[in-house]
Amino acid sequence: MNQRSDIDRTLEIWMADGPTSISDHIVDVVAGRIARQRQRRAWPFPGGTTVTTQIKLIAAAAAVIVFAVVGWNLLPKQPGVGGQDPTPSPSPSPTATPESSPVALTEGTLTGGSYILQPLNDPSSIRIVADIPAGWHAFGDTFGAGALSSPGQTDGILVAFMVTEGLFADSCHWDLNGTGLEQPGDVVVGPTVDDLVAALKANTSYTSSAASPVTFGPFEGQELELQLPGDDVLSTCDMHGAGSPFTGTAFYVFPGGFYAQGPNSRWHLYIVDIEGTRLITMISIVETATAADIAAAEAIVASFEITP
Repeated sequence: MNQRSDIDRTLEIWMADGPTSISDHIVDVVAGRIARQRQRRAWPFPGGTTVTTQIKLIAAAAAVIVFAVVGWNLLPKQPGVGGQDPTPSPSPSPTATPESSPVALTEGTLTGGSYILQPLNDPSSIRIVADIPAGWHAFGDTFGAGALSSPGQTDGILVAFMVTEGLFADSCHWDLNGTGLEQPGDVVVGPTVDDLVAALKANTSYTSSAASPVTFGPFEGQELELQLPGDDVLSTCDMHGAGSPFTGTAFYVFPGGFYAQGPNSRWHLYIVDIEGTRLITMISIVETATAADIAAAEAIVASFEITP
């Protein structure tokens, strides 16, 4: 048996046992081969160490290197080209958490999330998806935050939707036929967003802010704010009649729409044309509403995704 086969066989036996250290026997075999290929004479080193001892140390290191190379070759092969390092498998990307699908707005206290609104109460008409926080209260497609004062109302914030073709010239004295029931306004308004904004600003029953442009996706319009009067005016307004579902006096801006929810309340209006429908989104803000609720309501409106 030649010297190469001797070493190979010794290493194979050694590796077959799964060693974690190198035995003196293996070191001696490798050292012997190296020594026979060199001069037999041992050269002295300082301290009495000889070349033979150094050869053993070199042989031990050589055996470790051989083991490492052989061990590497025994590892499962990875796909690669030629002698290049195998291409590492790509790390899996983190799985994205799917967004929750919007659900229909239902009566009661909301758990929070993405909700579907149909502001005209017609499934075939305008559809709005909005993000509404937990704890808000829903009343059909009207919703709000704050303490509940009565069905469909809160002592805080309300977000509601309306369409209109007219206004009352006097929002406090709106009962033109003396029935105390819903009735059309006495001011006819043109069909555009600008027409309605101009009519609101011309009315002296309340004060209006300057209007500014607003968009919801491809739909354009204007926003402005109305400051409604205090209790000194509200207490003198026309009363709902006996056949009305409401009681007490009321201050109406829009015929058949919402009335003032309290003294010195504000209405932030977003008036947008949606393929020929002039939709009014109203944030009704009572005098005691918190800044946090106002900011939340504005964020809800800003989240609107409108489908005609």
